[in-house]
Parts: sequence; C-alpha cells; structure tokens
Amino acid sequence: MAFSYQPTKPLTMFKILQEAFKLPTRNSNLFLPLLLLSFVVSSLLFTFNHLSVDPIIADLTSKSISITSLDPKSPLYPSIQSSILKDIKELVGIEAIIIIVSFIVSSLISISIIQALFLTLSNNSSNIHDLFHRLHGRIKGPIITKLYIKLLSLGCLFLLMIVLGVLIFIGHRSMIVIALCMILVILGLRLYLYLILVWSVSVVMSVVEDNCYGLEAISKAGEIIKGRRWQGVKLVMIEVFILSLIYAGYNALKTSVSNSMVSQLSIGFVLVSVSVLTSVFEWAISLVFYYNCKRSKEEDGGFMYATVPQETNDYEGAIP
Repeated sequence: MAFSYQPTKPLTMFKILQEAFKLPTRNSNLFLPLLLLSFVVSSLLFTFNHLSVDPIIADLTSKSISITSLDPKSPLYPSIQSSILKDIKELVGIEAIIIIVSFIVSSLISISIIQALFLTLSNNSSNIHDLFHRLHGRIKGPIITKLYIKLLSLGCLFLLMIVLGVLIFIGHRSMIVIALCMILVILGLRLYLYLILVWSVSVVMSVVEDNCYGLEAISKAGEIIKGRRWQGVKLVMIEVFILSLIYAGYNALKTSVSNSMVSQLSIGFVLVSVSVLTSVFEWAISLVFYYNCKRSKEEDGGFMYATVPQETNDYEGAIP
C-alpha cells in the first residue's frame, strides 16, 4: 500500500481530535451501513443478555432474600438453597457464553470500524463492499492481538489485586499501608492509561499493517509512540472521561424510568447507539494518533498520515 507523502508538522492534541471527528464524515456511503449493521448486531446481543440474565438475577435475588428469613432447620431451606445453587450455575454458564460472544462481536465491529477509517483515508469513494473485500483474510491477526490484550489486562488487574490484598493483610488498619495502597492505585491507574494507549495502537497496527499482530504488534506500538506518550495518554483520558459520562447518563436514565422490559430495552438501545458512535470516534483518534507517530518516526517519507483532505482526490493511494 502507498500514500502520497504530504509533509506536515506533527499534529497537536486538539488537531488530532478535530481530524478524528472529521474522518468518518468524509464517506457516508461506507459509514452509514456500517453503523447500522453494528447497531443491529450490538442490539441483538444486548437484548439476549437482558432477556436471559435479568430474570435469573431477579429470581436469585428473591430467593436469597427469602432464605435469610428461614430457619436452617426448616424443610424449605434445603430446596431453596438447592434452587439458588442451580440459578448460580445457570447464570455462570450463560454469562460465560455472553462474554465469549461479546468478545468476538466487539472485535469484529472494532476491526470493521478501523478498516473503514483506513479505507476512508485511502479512498473516500469506498463502500461497504470494498470494506468486506478488505476484511477478507485480515481478521485473525487483530483478534489474536485483542485476545493478548484481554489476557494482559486481566493479568494486570489480578496482580494489582494481589499486591493490594497482601498490603491490607499485612498492615490491617495501618495509616502507612492505607497511604501506600492509595499511591499504588494512583500509579496503577497511570500505568493502565499508558497500557490502554499501547493496546489501542497495537490493534490499529494489526488491522492496517500486514503480518503484524499479537505480541509483535504490542511491542511495535510501544516503540512507535515514544516521544508522544504524554499526548497519547491525554487522548486516552479524554476517551475515558467521555465513556464515564455516557455510562453515568445511562445509569441515571435506567433508574429514572420504569422497570418494564420495554423501558429498559429502550434505554439499552440508546446506550448501544451512543456506544457505537463513540467507538468510531475512539478508533479514529487511535488511527490518527498512530499515523501522527509514524509522521514523527519516518521523516524521510513513506506511509504517513496527513490531515483529512477536503477533496476526495487529495490522497493518492492504493489498497492492495
């Protein structure tokens, strides 16, 4: 693949946000059907989760409350206890399936969005058929990268919980230990923001670069962002802030409406639609930031990012 090189100064954080917001709007023929497809698939998954999990949780909560008021010697106690255990097993089984399916679906949506953004950079006249053609044979690598990221994130969380648990166990109610735990949490959050940056860039690299995925992509992502780490972390902080507002608004709406199935599903569909739009913006930020880092690393030319063109023929590139 090749792009015409247009020398530009490295983009500021504000310019990256501006370019990321502008990029999806350059090709509505591609993004409108992609957004619709992403919304339908995500809504179906959300509906399945709501209809299959919520009744079990409600039943489990009701039985847990009722068993607390029973005498353990009561003849009803063993039957309710057995029913609770059955609900827990069923809930764990369904949640396991939902987690696996959600990972696959979210990965496919993310890969499709990044490819669509990449095609828009290359050729603003690309359509959904070009996207499907581009995706053919280019899905396994990014999914492997996201699987590594998922395992690494769980490992980091598990390690942090172990360290905090050991400190709390050793120095129970000690002010020094509490202070150390707070410092550790702050440092852990800073590190995690940096890791989110590396991981998002590695997913972008897995999608747009050939034969670069898994630990190799994560390692290269860490190398390419050197010199622009703080800018990237600030972008991640903005993304986290936006997501926090979205979920805070969702929880507020969820508690303010009735508990009827229609109302809860309606609020959920609003969350799904906003989440899909937000994910496009987030991946656009990662893609623009990635090429901005490439711009800094490859000063002699090559595959670099320039600002989103105002005309469709400003990019001269070819997609193999």
